[in-house]
Amino acid sequence: MVEVKSDLTTGKEGQLTAAMGQCAKLKKLERSRPLNVEFLNHYGDFPSCPFILFAYRGGQADTVISQIETMTAECHLRDMPDLIVVLQHDYVLAKTKGWSSMGATARSVYRQGESNRPALFDLYSFVIGLTDYWTTHPEDFQLPLREYVETLAKLPFMED
Repeated sequence: MVEVKSDLTTGKEGQLTAAMGQCAKLKKLERSRPLNVEFLNHYGDFPSCPFILFAYRGGQADTVISQIETMTAECHLRDMPDLIVVLQHDYVLAKTKGWSSMGATARSVYRQGESNRPALFDLYSFVIGLTDYWTTHPEDFQLPLREYVETLAKLPFMED
């Protein structure tokens, strides 16, 4: 899943808060077998659908991480985006497997991409890593469609 924002505003009413809500809804759709994907010496663990949050403009990485940190009281780190890209400041934040550790924080879970590489390079590598996994592990992509439909029907956004 990819959510695209023109402006990734922070704060209680900001676009980051809205995107986190959408991401949390999607993350309720657990996979029958988790994905373990490698990209750029980074290992991601995906028990649900991978979620990319892409923004053309937004705050600096520290501002976004601070906002995520305040949101962990309402939303678990497992339910947050796996990759956050902000083109304006040319950075990417990638969620590590550390989200499952006791006492994990947004600062300990999100790894910022290398400053000498464009953020789009990390995004491209992430998508290639997922594609490579999908082509080499087709048995992991037998979706539990019945369970997904039943879960989706119970989610509040389906009532709109």
